[in-house]
Amino acid sequence: MQDLLRLAVTGPESRSDETVINIGDNSTSGFDRNLYAYKLVAAGSQTPQLYSQWNCDDYSINSIPGVTAETIILLKILCKQDGGHSIALTELNNYNYTYPVMLYNPATEELVELENVDYSFNAKEGETINLLLCFSNNTVGVKNFT
Repeated sequence: MQDLLRLAVTGPESRSDETVINIGDNSTSGFDRNLYAYKLVAAGSQTPQLYSQWNCDDYSINSIPGVTAETIILLKILCKQDGGHSIALTELNNYNYTYPVMLYNPATEELVELENVDYSFNAKEGETINLLLCFSNNTVGVKNFT
């Protein structure tokens, strides 16, 4: 079974979208055609859109070769409605690392461990929320990333 993290954002009216981060030996830090999927944003939808970004490209499925305390993945949420939203770690397969799965919001400086709690926030229609998926509860390196 593939090592992976699956994250889902849920917005008003319980509409949700997800993104996947594959972790494995076959992944590289470059584009892996068989391991990535570009994000196609649903333009007319009221569903919030969740995706990762690497080198200015947006992905619904992203792949990384492994996890360290320095690993940081930029997540973006395009909010399609005003109101409360939440992001959750909905699947964690074969994650054999000692690093916690953390989510950091640089705008509010909130840091949560997604294995224990969902992250909730309010947003306006059309707003893009930038979050950092990281694997350390030390925010020094994360703050330098922003």
